[in-house]
Amino acid sequence: MKRIAIATLIGVWLLLAMTTALASAHDTDAPRPIALTGTASRATEFWRMGVIHEGQMAHQDIAGRTVSPIATFRSYRNTTHIYFSFAAPGSQRDIQATRLYILDRSGTYTDAATLTLEILDRSGAVQHIVSSSPVDLKATAAGSWIDTPLSGNADNLELMPGEFLAAHFSLDGIPEGDLTMHVLFDIEVMNPLSQQPPDPPILMTPPNGTITDTQTVTLTWAASSGAAGYHVKLDSGAIVTTTETTWPADLALGSHTWTVRAFNTAGTSSWATPWTIEITETLPPPTMPRLLAPPNGTITTTHAVTLSWQAGTGAPPTFYHVDVDSSVVTVTGTTSPTQLATGTHTWTVQACNSAGESSYAASWTLEITDTLPAPSTPILIAPPNGTVTTTRALDLVWQAGMGSAPTGYHVDMDGSVVTVTGSTSPTLLAIGTHTWTVQAFNGSGSSDWASPWTLDVTKYKTFLPLLLKDSAP
Repeated sequence: MKRIAIATLIGVWLLLAMTTALASAHDTDAPRPIALTGTASRATEFWRMGVIHEGQMAHQDIAGRTVSPIATFRSYRNTTHIYFSFAAPGSQRDIQATRLYILDRSGTYTDAATLTLEILDRSGAVQHIVSSSPVDLKATAAGSWIDTPLSGNADNLELMPGEFLAAHFSLDGIPEGDLTMHVLFDIEVMNPLSQQPPDPPILMTPPNGTITDTQTVTLTWAASSGAAGYHVKLDSGAIVTTTETTWPADLALGSHTWTVRAFNTAGTSSWATPWTIEITETLPPPTMPRLLAPPNGTITTTHAVTLSWQAGTGAPPTFYHVDVDSSVVTVTGTTSPTQLATGTHTWTVQACNSAGESSYAASWTLEITDTLPAPSTPILIAPPNGTVTTTRALDLVWQAGMGSAPTGYHVDMDGSVVTVTGSTSPTLLAIGTHTWTVQAFNGSGSSDWASPWTLDVTKYKTFLPLLLKDSAP
């Protein structure tokens, strides 16, 4: 018996198909976005892919060029104008927001280097200026998102068929120096002709689980983008319609359930998760409040601090007892400004109303010091350790540890370190396994590095079936 193995590879044509899709994105109705930050409503798109062109340009000049999520600007390329252009849409797009992130920069340029977002026609003639003021790239540091201010004229934000959006990098002087920058763009656009049903509203007040002796209440919710109106459902009664985001209700004694959904000409959202409210003749004591700030274990050099908390669910408090180091004051709101001496302090809060008092919340500590210590080790959050993904553009996310507040962070990706002031760092990764960690710092020093996490960026999965055939000798 002889066994012949015949392997059939189908991965090649899949990769060619993806390459063709990217290369043709500059004349499609909707440019292909890559996952970078956030999510959008169904009528919203994020544009992040484009092509580089050096010198004055027309749209046909970019045909066949490589599509990339990274714009590379250099001051020494024998031209004073460099463009990063996005796809020309097949139907109108309205620009909603724009921002950029400088991944890294090196070198210098002595004259002004600015960036302006422009709408051009296919010949390269400027039709509108999208950004109301240029971004001074000479003075802009790497490592943070930069929101670009939009024109106050709505006509300047309309991108019509036959036009395309470009980020225009311009130099005031002759090409010189050795300035190099790699930039990510995040362009949010809306197709005004493709309205979708709105998202469910977010219920606001009275808070879920409220217990009150007031029978006249006002139900409120947050507006849903694109909504023309709302349906309000209270218990098993008839559904009422309103264009407002409030609804007054006279409620009988007992427990009630309410919810809201949004609608427009394209359809109706799902109902928001129902909330309950109880109307009672005899109000029970409130439940224990929840401490908010300063976070437990905070270390600070500021002696004047404001303690804050929020009410628990159930009956509303009418006042609070605030206990700081066994000294109690009474307040009616949910904050208490406090002047503290140097040292360690303990604080807690109790909620009260005419029916009684809650338990005190579990105590938190706060240390006032003349010399701020170095911050503690940050806590890595995302992507989770060991993540495997085909997405190359990712946001690294962490949070500060307990103790003194950091003023910034060092982010180490595969031995390359960048400095940021926030608790996220966008990064573009090559195919392969990567290791990252974060260190916090302030004026007193640096924390330990967090225990490193790994993530694996893989190519698109292809399946290579193996066909086996038995043949007699």
